[in-house]
Amino acid sequence: MDVKKALIGLILSLILSNAAVVFAADLEIYDAGKIKTALAQLLPKAEEGDAKAQYNTGLAFVALKDDKSAAKWFMLAAGQGYAPAQYNAAEIYRKGTGVLQNYKTAEKWYTLAADQGVFIAQYALGVMYANGEGVVKNDETSIKWYTLAAEQGYAAAEYAVGLIYLYGRGVQQNFDTARQWFSLAAAQGNPYAQYYLGAIYDNGYGILENDQTAVKWYTLSAEQGITPAQVVLAGIYLHSSGALQNYKAAEKWYTIAAVQGDANAQYNLGVMNDTGDGILENNQAALKWYTLAAAQGVALAQNALGVIHLQGDGVLKDINRGHMWLILSAYNGSDLGAKNRDAITKQMTPAGIAETQKMADRCLASNYTSC
Repeated sequence: MDVKKALIGLILSLILSNAAVVFAADLEIYDAGKIKTALAQLLPKAEEGDAKAQYNTGLAFVALKDDKSAAKWFMLAAGQGYAPAQYNAAEIYRKGTGVLQNYKTAEKWYTLAADQGVFIAQYALGVMYANGEGVVKNDETSIKWYTLAAEQGYAAAEYAVGLIYLYGRGVQQNFDTARQWFSLAAAQGNPYAQYYLGAIYDNGYGILENDQTAVKWYTLSAEQGITPAQVVLAGIYLHSSGALQNYKAAEKWYTIAAVQGDANAQYNLGVMNDTGDGILENNQAALKWYTLAAAQGVALAQNALGVIHLQGDGVLKDINRGHMWLILSAYNGSDLGAKNRDAITKQMTPAGIAETQKMADRCLASNYTSC
């Protein structure tokens, strides 16, 4: 396959708030109009010390957006060893919801819940120790908690363990073990695991390359909105030969990613429209996508814009604006941009050069909003 070293560009740290889950109440208290009625039934039992009732009372107050009262009842239930309440107690202290934020207290309650087998608490501890969130960063402890959660089939933890073995973070790097954990998470629909599993088969990390299997997993991830998967998939369809080559699919996935703001997809769509690579040439579409990519600092897109303005392809010929974009392309590291800049500079007057340098400085200072 022509697309190699296709990734590994996702944010690797796991954000706990994205995974946090409040356990569902045992009572049907969330139907509209029933919360206060439920509270009237729950409070007598909760005040008598029934941990389950205290926990459900806390959930009722969450639904009523009364964080302080929710925290009160969660803490009472947690103090009696009720594991779901211990997890929620940890959450409120980690986030400072209804109480003063306190990571040490959060870690205490997560641990108590995790020791009772609550997988989401085990995962949360894995995140805290992986990122040093309120605790001393400790890869060994992080791996311990992630693994315990993963062994209970929690997809986010399976994915996390897969990353650990893929990169050898605190363990011996092992592509085969990484693939096994990614496979488990991917089978549950985790889109990030699907993306990395595609990368493993795409690049032959610890296994024979398999283009069809790579495309399968990339597609599943891309269909769930994972932009890097969409970009890689588009590149495969564009650059592969034989049965995998599919210009229509390449344009589709680049467009989806480009609309989401991916600069590489925007640039590649510009190239396809500019050169007619698998689609009809479209100067206006090329200009649109190059401009969006250039505004995100893509040096090759800036070079392309420079050439377009110099040649007047779909726009009025403008040597100064073309030179400006070539200056910016060279500034951002493009050898081609530097070569083209130098060639045009030889044809310009000192006053013209000074003017386009001012234009480039202004564009850069405005973060590409005044170009």
